[in-house]
Amino acid sequence: MKNKLFWGRSSDPNTYRLSLGSGLIMLSFDPSRIITPYYTFSVYNEKNTVIDEIKATPNEQDNWNLLKEIYERAESSFLKKDETYKSMFDALDLPF
Repeated sequence: MKNKLFWGRSSDPNTYRLSLGSGLIMLSFDPSRIITPYYTFSVYNEKNTVIDEIKATPNEQDNWNLLKEIYERAESSFLKKDETYKSMFDALDLPF
């Protein structure tokens, strides 16, 4: 909520990554599956091996909503949406 995590974009499409300690989190969204799109939350160890993973489809509302919210926050953090809009609105207050 306080934008203290710095998400980066992965080389995989629609995927964001976050390094934490010796681990890594990858969060991806696969919209290409029209019938059943899904989010994937994967945790990797220092050997780049998946040690835990959650996949959620729209049928799994709790996990789906949680992963969707985290994904949107990761995307917003990477794109610096809040900072950009704040800067734009601050610019409106500047004298011409």
